[in-house]
Amino acid sequence: VVTAAELREEPRPAQQAPPSAVTAAGFAGGRLSAVLPAGGVLTAHHLAEAHPADRVPDGFVALAVPADQLPALPVGAVVDLHGGNGRGVRGAVVLGLADDATWVGVRRDDAGILVEALAWGPVHAAVVPVPAS
Repeated sequence: VVTAAELREEPRPAQQAPPSAVTAAGFAGGRLSAVLPAGGVLTAHHLAEAHPADRVPDGFVALAVPADQLPALPVGAVVDLHGGNGRGVRGAVVLGLADDATWVGVRRDDAGILVEALAWGPVHAAVVPVPAS
């Protein structure tokens, strides 16, 4: 993953800068899909499409739950996930769908619990209602 803080802008003549060059202004970060040598010019072609795991909140890790184990859930939904072993995690955040999986963010300390629950069989979700403001 590349962040704007890792970019260094250098003035170059227009004929030396590719038209798809990325500038630090307005760049929020992205995942590399191709090798970029040190000092190389970052272009849109170096960046992969966003992946749900890119949205993982601080202190959380992203885990993939097979999509057929969960109902369609909106990105940002908060869910409690319970596995066949009777264990589960609270407060998982739905990050999105990719790779035939629903990606969820769970607290780093709870990741092992969810991985073990998935090994025991399908997990079930309880959607946590958002308090009215």
